[in-house]
Amino acid sequence: MDSKHNKKTYALPYITGRMYNLWWLTGLDFSSFKLVYSDYFKDTDDAVLFRFNYTLQREAFDIGIDTPNNPINWSQLLYPTAYILDSSNCTNGQYYHDDTIGNRTLQLCASAKNGTYF
Repeated sequence: MDSKHNKKTYALPYITGRMYNLWWLTGLDFSSFKLVYSDYFKDTDDAVLFRFNYTLQREAFDIGIDTPNNPINWSQLLYPTAYILDSSNCTNGQYYHDDTIGNRTLQLCASAKNGTYF
């Protein structure tokens, strides 16, 4: 990514097969979040799972393709799975939403499997 055009970006290394808990101190959580993968991420690697907690009620989580030249195609949005994700077999963009009181988390699979989707 060209840093002169993306002033608020971060590059972070992650270990495949692990789950990372991400949260925002403000409690407002996030309004958008974008992942860009390295060319070193192979389809034989286990996925990286991200778990976001949230404190405020959300009407929807929209997970799909978003590129600078092509805004989100609403007909290609993904729907949550009915089960907790497993890093050994989830595909890119799959997510699990747990809205039970006390849990309120969203798990997101970042994988090179089905990587062409994003």
